[in-house]
Amino acid sequence: MPRLVSVNYREVGNLKRPYPQNGYVYIWSLPSEPTAGTWVWVEGAGGLTTAMVCHAAANMPDGFRLGELKAVVGLVDDRRVKTATSTALHDRNLWMDKVRAEALAPSLQRPTEPDSEGRVVCPASGDASPAEANRYYSAWWPLYKQGVRAGWSEAEAQRFAEIGRRWRRQCDWK
Repeated sequence: MPRLVSVNYREVGNLKRPYPQNGYVYIWSLPSEPTAGTWVWVEGAGGLTTAMVCHAAANMPDGFRLGELKAVVGLVDDRRVKTATSTALHDRNLWMDKVRAEALAPSLQRPTEPDSEGRVVCPASGDASPAEANRYYSAWWPLYKQGVRAGWSEAEAQRFAEIGRRWRRQCDWK
């Protein structure tokens, strides 16, 4: 039985974590060993596209036969991966700087316009409708969790938690 991998379709440089449960299974026919996080070219519904290996030892999907699966076409060039990832990290860091600035010195009355990735900076203080407060909570609380995982200082992580809790209190759950 050939080696099977699971991939997530995405543009090179996309910093989202791979989701094996949402992967598409392909045959690994390349000479190198597959590893999670490897960028590959695959034939998707719209033609040749890039994808990230999310599981290097996938199982045959239910209802499929081996002959129905496509093979990974090739590896994405390392230079392309490094350039795209560097650009994405730079963009994310710029956005995170704006978020940190808002956390330290609240100034926004409403969310910023979305950046190229669709990210917005939500207000850290003020009043909002229950629906808006829920949206703001849903923006700030994951940032707090991310900060804890990333090893931010206790003070910085707690500031994000305070903002999230503040918006949570303004939500009307009745």
